Amino acid sequence: MNLITRCPSCGTTFRVQPTQLSVRGGKVRCGKCGTVFNGVAALVEQPSATARPEPSPQLGLFGAPAHPAAAALLAELEALDVDALRPLDALNLLAGMKKRLGG
Repeated sequence: MNLITRCPSCGTTFRVQPTQLSVRGGKVRCGKCGTVFNGVAALVEQPSATARPEPSPQLGLFGAPAHPAAAALLAELEALDVDALRPLDALNLLAGMKKRLGG
């Protein structure tokens, strides 16, 4: 079961496991700013399964995909529920996408 906690210093949210929170009495370190905080007290409500996350604003840094099939592959990746993929399925999916790009 994944939980989501939010750093009170920088606002970054990230997934944590209940076992991670129990190890040091709930204290976690933010991977972005390094602040140590109570991850239990900073838990946030998980978005519903039907909610789609907004695309990362960093995607705009790369401009339009150079390969004609890249835009379609990017759309497929954004639509995936990556948490539901098993590792082997994810590797097979990426290998298939690489072949479609001619790699």
